[in-house]
Amino acid sequence: MCPIHYFKILSSSRQDGNIEIKIGTYYLAANKWGNAIQAFKKGIEKGDLTAPQEAVDLLATACLGAGITHNLAVEFKNKNASKIESSLQLRNEEIIGCMNA
Repeated sequence: MCPIHYFKILSSSRQDGNIEIKIGTYYLAANKWGNAIQAFKKGIEKGDLTAPQEAVDLLATACLGAGITHNLAVEFKNKNASKIESSLQLRNEEIIGCMNA
């Protein structure tokens, strides 16, 4: 069985979108642009990402690979800005907590 299948099973039990981003990277590597775009969108929409800006960058890369303008990724980022910002804030708090420990 391919790793994507296992990741899809795992993603259903996760609250964050990190597994979907991982699935998207597999599709991106295989030049399956449409599948990558859908996976990245789903991951960003779920939120609580470890690397939210990287997820948006990956979405932009998939859009460019599919021949879609970068504006789609930017619009999607703006629509989900609060989720991306909250993910960044959580990561910043974790980093500060580790530094103070």
